[in-house]
Amino acid sequence: MSDGRPDDELPTFGRVVARQCHELVNVLNIVNEMSGLQEDLLPRARQGDAAALDQLGGLAARIQEQVKRGRAIIRNLQHVAHGAAAGGVDPGGAGGEG
Repeated sequence: MSDGRPDDELPTFGRVVARQCHELVNVLNIVNEMSGLQEDLLPRARQGDAAALDQLGGLAARIQEQVKRGRAIIRNLQHVAHGAAAGGVDPGGAGGEG
């Protein structure tokens, strides 16, 4: 390799990035599903359905949780990218949860 890194670091880097991307796609899919549920609940809530209003409130909190999770994943990807740019790959602590 021309950058001086051992050949085995690039597959590790690729696996870490792939895992993080998969986790980020999961976050987006969950937010998308919750958004669809909100669209279904909104007409009922506008008609005064108290249960629909409660569900909408719960969805808002769950969406915020997913936003935090997505931000943590992006921070992890940035950490890995900065490590790679510095000449080393640090796959530790790069899990999607956070």
